[in-house]
Amino acid sequence: DNDVSSTGYNILITYEIGNSCGLDGDAIMDEDDNTLKQGLIAATETIASGILAESFNGNNGGTTRGHSKRNVKNDGWVVLKDEDPVTITNIVPMPSNCGEEICLLVISKIQVVMQFDSDDQEYS
Repeated sequence: DNDVSSTGYNILITYEIGNSCGLDGDAIMDEDDNTLKQGLIAATETIASGILAESFNGNNGGTTRGHSKRNVKNDGWVVLKDEDPVTITNIVPMPSNCGEEICLLVISKIQVVMQFDSDDQEYS
C-alpha cells in the first residue's frame, strides 16, 4: 500500500517482535487487557521520525513531526502527518524461533507528507 493520495504517502513498515506476555496478535490488536499496541505505535512513530530526519531532512536527532530543523531541496521537509501518523494494520504469528516467547510480525503504516516552509502547506 505504498501509494500517493491527497493525504500524502502511505509507507508500510514491518518488523518482528517476541513477547513473553503470552499474547497473540489478535489480543494485541484488540487491546484486550494490554497496552502493547499503543507502545508499538509510539515506538514506530519515534523510529520513523528519526529515519525521516536523518534520511530526508539532514537533521541528526531532530523531530519530523510538524517541523524539522533543516530543509531539503526546495525549502521543504518530509514529515509525519500530524493526524494519526502511524497505524498498526495487522499483527500475525511468525514461525521464527523465539524460544519461550511468541514471535509476531507487526505490519504498520506511516503517513508522510512534503511540507514547504514558504507557505507551510502540505503537498503530496
